[in-house]
Amino acid sequence: MTTRAEYLDLARQYAREAAHLATSAKEKTQQPTEHHKVANIAAVGALHADIARTYAAIAQATPTGPDQEK
Repeated sequence: MTTRAEYLDLARQYAREAAHLATSAKEKTQQPTEHHKVANIAAVGALHADIARTYAAIAQATPTGPDQEK
């Protein structure tokens, strides 16, 4: 069974990747030969952000404690 902490770790990982992809997309806007990549990178970043929010919501709904109950 996956614990709340594990779900939070997954949420953090996906949030970090979303931030990295946002930075990458922003950098590509400054490079005329890379403009065609911006939309795809931004879309993948948005997907990672959605996954991060999903894992955070699952973590919030996951019981805590030794008996896994609130």
